Amino acid sequence: MSLIATQKKSIWTRHAIVLVMIFLISAMPVFAEQTSAPSTVLFYPRPEINDDSRGVFPLHVLQLALSKVTTKYTLTPTNSVMDQDRALLQMETPNGGMDVVWTMTSIDRESRFTPIRIPIDKGLIGWRLPIISQKDPEKLKPVFSVNDLKKFIACQGHDWPDTSILRANGLRVMVDPHYQNLFRLVAEAQADYFPRSTLEIWNELDAHKTEGLMLDPYLVINYHAAMYFFVNKSNQKLADDITKGFEKAIADRSFERLFQSEYGEKIRKANLSSRRLIHIENPFLPAATPINRKELWFIPPH
Repeated sequence: MSLIATQKKSIWTRHAIVLVMIFLISAMPVFAEQTSAPSTVLFYPRPEINDDSRGVFPLHVLQLALSKVTTKYTLTPTNSVMDQDRALLQMETPNGGMDVVWTMTSIDRESRFTPIRIPIDKGLIGWRLPIISQKDPEKLKPVFSVNDLKKFIACQGHDWPDTSILRANGLRVMVDPHYQNLFRLVAEAQADYFPRSTLEIWNELDAHKTEGLMLDPYLVINYHAAMYFFVNKSNQKLADDITKGFEKAIADRSFERLFQSEYGEKIRKANLSSRRLIHIENPFLPAATPINRKELWFIPPH
């Protein structure tokens, strides 16, 4: 082979090597994005008790919503348990180690945090069935109005928005900072009834079946209420992602399937249409609540 031919072959070889290197270098960021995109860790409050079922469905909804956006998230409970007040205070604190909290909305909470205004539970948190003592199963039988209900004492958590709602309607409420103690208050006749949402009551009755408690057979107490996801006001990206993913889940009906799988049978079991409806007002419901979006709310069968 001539010297010129050898030189040309060497030049083309070097060109080919350079082109391959340029391709590999340019492709590396894309390849890295596709295969090793980092996951953003989101902290949510660890429940007050290990077998607390109240947070299971909201967590599943959050996982569903975030699965429908491009950013990858990993949901992690906090190391320590905390009540609502503490969880919200940590989320309000810069670098407080709390990214998302699900809880009932109020004017105060929407002024402090960014709400994702889609009710996680379709507003079922505002459909309340009373837990009463088995020692007096007819206790609430005489109740036909809010005025009748004022003769009895309810119990609620000290930091729950429901406490303020009940009191704003003239109802008597005994409070306790510890969730588990509320069942004891009814069992020991210190309180007459413990109004629980249709979401929660079945698991709670099962968990406390040895304490002499039962479901009142007569009433359903209703007020407009919504449980939302809340995030820190500075975390607009997370708020946007949860909103976008939740709306997609509603549109493709994956949220409806999840809701029915969790609550369909429990709603039928509550037999709401056969109960006397005691409607009370919620003066703390924010004006921006999307009441007019009918697809977001539970409508009881007639």
